[in-house]
Amino acid sequence: MFSVEEYPKGRLDLKENFQTGKGLCSFVGIFKSVSLLTTLGIMLHHMVIHPAPLSFYPAYLTSWGMFFSICYLSGSFLLTTRHSSAVITPDANNRLIKFTWVLFSLSSVWECVIAVLYWSLRPAKMGPILLENVTTHGVIVPILLVQGLLVDHIPSRLKHCSVAVLFGILYLSWLAIQNVAIRYNPLDNGDDDAIYDGFRWRNEPIQTLKYSLIIVFAIVPAFAVLIWALSLRGRRYLDKPGEEEESSVVEEFDEEIEGSNWCAVDDDIDEADES
Repeated sequence: MFSVEEYPKGRLDLKENFQTGKGLCSFVGIFKSVSLLTTLGIMLHHMVIHPAPLSFYPAYLTSWGMFFSICYLSGSFLLTTRHSSAVITPDANNRLIKFTWVLFSLSSVWECVIAVLYWSLRPAKMGPILLENVTTHGVIVPILLVQGLLVDHIPSRLKHCSVAVLFGILYLSWLAIQNVAIRYNPLDNGDDDAIYDGFRWRNEPIQTLKYSLIIVFAIVPAFAVLIWALSLRGRRYLDKPGEEEESSVVEEFDEEIEGSNWCAVDDDIDEADES
C-alpha cells in the first residue's frame, strides 16, 4: 500500500511527490497555508450556522468529509513546512507521509461523493442555493484535487480505495443504527427521524440498502479509479529499473580501461617503429 517501487517506472521520489522541506515562505508553503486555512474556515462557519446542536454535528457525512480534508491538508502542510531530517529525506516508513498519503485518497474520494450526492439528491424544499451550500459541497473538492495532484503530485493507489470503502460501510451502519435503534434527530423535518431522506432504514429498508450498495461498491470505487488515473501523469521518480545496473557496468568498464597498462603498449609500438 505504501511501497515506493513502481514497476516499470522505478522508485518514487517522495520528496518531490509530497513537496517536503520546501519551507513556509515558498510558493508551495504559501499555497498550502491558504488551502488549509480556507478549508478550516469553511468548516468552522458551517458548524456555527448549522441548525443541529454541536454534539450532533459529527452525525452528518458532510462533517466527516471536511474533517478528513483538514487532516490531509494539515499533514501536507507539515511535510512542507517542517525542517527535520525525517521530512527532508523521507522514506516509506515515515508515518506522516503514510498519514498524508492515505488521507488524500480518503478525503478526495468522499468529497467528490458528497458533492455528487448533495447536488443530485438535493430536495426542492431546502429552498434557494446559499453560499454555504456551495462552499461545503463544492469548493473543497477543487482545493483537494489541485493540491494533491498538481502541487503535491501524490501517487494515489487503488489499494487506498479499501479505506474509503471501509469508512462508507461504517458510516452507513451508523445511519442504520441511528434510524432503527436510536431514533433521534434534533431537526424536526417530518419524516421518521432519518438524518437523510434517501436513507430511511426503518421504513424503506430495501431501497435504502440498494442506495447504500451503489454508493459503497460503485460510486466510491469509480471516483477512486478516476483520482488514481489522474495521479499517474504527475508522479515523480528517482530512477528507472536497470539504470543502476547499467551505470555499474559502465563504471567497471571505465575502471578496467584506467587500470590497463596503456603506457607499456605505447612503448612497444615506439620501439617497433625505431627498428
